[in-house]
Amino acid sequence: MKPNEFVTLTGAQGVDRLFQEDVEGPSWLDFAFDEQVVHVFPNMISRSVPGYWEVNQKTAVWAKRYHQVGTTIYDLGASLGAASWGIAQLCEGKPEVVAVEKSSAMVEQLRRNLAASKEIVEHNIQVVEGDVCTYPLQAASVIVCNYCLQFICPTKRDALVQKMYDALLPGGILLLAEKIAMPDAKADAKVRELHHAWKIQQGYTLNEVERKSRSIANVMPVDTLKTHQKRLQKAGFGTIVQWAQHFNFVALLAIKDSNDVT
Repeated sequence: MKPNEFVTLTGAQGVDRLFQEDVEGPSWLDFAFDEQVVHVFPNMISRSVPGYWEVNQKTAVWAKRYHQVGTTIYDLGASLGAASWGIAQLCEGKPEVVAVEKSSAMVEQLRRNLAASKEIVEHNIQVVEGDVCTYPLQAASVIVCNYCLQFICPTKRDALVQKMYDALLPGGILLLAEKIAMPDAKADAKVRELHHAWKIQQGYTLNEVERKSRSIANVMPVDTLKTHQKRLQKAGFGTIVQWAQHFNFVALLAIKDSNDVT
């Protein structure tokens, strides 16, 4: 079962029309991962984040490559568990995957999908409802933080990345995917224009795109790629690879090299 099939196993099968002009509510409020969003989340993410499923697929590939047998894999900000599911299916020996998610609506839907999937295939995915900033991490060889850091208060991002680095064993990796800001206003405006045009090609109207942008602006202040790279270097990561980019979304692999540990 592919991750995009898993996340809709027991629900979350609606079409995203939350930001239509005649719909009151979310279009005029700060974006939140509530029941309405969960209901349409797979459709929303497919039509809003270019490369989302490709990044999750490759996340599982990298996890398999760097997972150390007997160690934990964390999926922080797991949403509906697409990355967790892909990792659990690809890695040998049913590794312990701990999916940490703050949204109770997301957690409830993820747990329903996992319960139903137990009848199809065995896995070792544990779901924790909690804040990634305060949840204690044990020794791990793989930590996934896809499209999560961007929703963390900017003043807490350095500490979270440092916590992830400290939890990783030598040779362990952090997989980080984020929406980014371009280094200058002109480039940022152009890539935003291209991204919005792409979303319109996916079936959104211009009004929906603009309303969604207003809704999410206050809850998702994004960093530049350079800021992410400097933060990872400051935490101690010696090898940082940008392995994917789709418009203003990037995916990074950061390795805790053995010679980085003092």
